[in-house]
Amino acid sequence: IAFAVPLLAIALERLDAGRLRSAVIAALLLLLVKEDFGLVVAAFGLVVGLRTRRWRLAGILAIVGIGFTVLADRVLIPAFGGKAGYYWDYYAALGSGPIEAAWHVVRHPLWTLHLMVTPQAKVRLLEWLFLPLGLLPLGSPFVLLTLPLLAERLLSDNPNHWTLTHQYSAPFVPILTLAAVDTAGRIRRALQSRESTEAG
Repeated sequence: IAFAVPLLAIALERLDAGRLRSAVIAALLLLLVKEDFGLVVAAFGLVVGLRTRRWRLAGILAIVGIGFTVLADRVLIPAFGGKAGYYWDYYAALGSGPIEAAWHVVRHPLWTLHLMVTPQAKVRLLEWLFLPLGLLPLGSPFVLLTLPLLAERLLSDNPNHWTLTHQYSAPFVPILTLAAVDTAGRIRRALQSRESTEAG
């Protein structure tokens, strides 16, 4: 997790600066951090597509990210003595595996949303993540990187995933901070454009 924080910051900053190659390299290095960060790389692919319209690259990043997550879960973790699919023990309410869980979410969206805010500790987590930045991150596509991380925590039945006291919130810091800065920049540019239009 400690390595994920600077890599996420570098990937987003480089993408914002128009340095796509550096951004992609930093994002791909996230695959070496933790088995579930392949889903974050897939989300980064979506952000790349929205920001640059390079949809082929976005698709490649999504496929590589999801593929690596499957590889880590089914091959790498068992090779090091772990149990394949062990992580799904925390998501028994959704089904016995990722495909069944995804289908359950599609069929029961309201139930899924209810699960994501119950118990109250999950709401408190969301408040602590988004309110200090004045909800500004919600105005940036960068916030999409939080979706796999939030789903992983809020859909889990492990109470440790909902708390603020563990390392799980660290990856949100660079994502939400840079998303807030991005939104503030968008607002500023929109106001400047309006002022120049009115002045003209």
